[in-house]
Amino acid sequence: MTRRWRWAGLTALLLVGALTLWWLKRPASPDQVAERYRHCVFAGDGGCVLKLLSPRELKDNRITPEGLTAFIKENIVPGYPDPIAGPFDKQGTVNDVINFESSIQTSKGPKRFGASIALTDEGYRVADGLAQLALTAAILAEDQPPARGSAKLRQMAAGLKTLSPDLQQAGILGFRPKPGGPFQTWEDFVAEMEIRIAKAQEMEAKMAQKP
Repeated sequence: MTRRWRWAGLTALLLVGALTLWWLKRPASPDQVAERYRHCVFAGDGGCVLKLLSPRELKDNRITPEGLTAFIKENIVPGYPDPIAGPFDKQGTVNDVINFESSIQTSKGPKRFGASIALTDEGYRVADGLAQLALTAAILAEDQPPARGSAKLRQMAAGLKTLSPDLQQAGILGFRPKPGGPFQTWEDFVAEMEIRIAKAQEMEAKMAQKP
């Protein structure tokens, strides 16, 4: 083989290697991140979930792979027995956060699973992924069909109170309700929710009295 052909072969190999590396390291799309997040959660893999979260959320909480794995396996996985996941549907974008939702067929009937994705300096990440897990677990903890209005708020508040020891043990301490806003503990969040529940119930009562 001549020197020219050797160089041509080496150049081709380097080009293939560079293209492969680019393919493996290419930025994931929002729907790919949502799919990965759901896969990690249903697999009960806390370490996998943590890789999809933003550094800010990790800094706000005291979470570990082992703690998150235990929380997911105890409080999320049992709520989706034998899951068969459907495709994600884009629900809209709020404050640059893309909201996805998918239907999940389980042995206990149909359920829903949501994922909110935002673009960060590190690429697309799950927006407040720990908070999403906490609120999902709160609804599952009540073991009741999803409600609406003040009933939904009551359901979430009651579930968060039930989950409080598990959240503390896992190191999921709270979240930031508004992007860039102050950090709020779950205790403060529930107290705020109870005020909103009272106002919602008052509004619903007034609506019911109208002819």
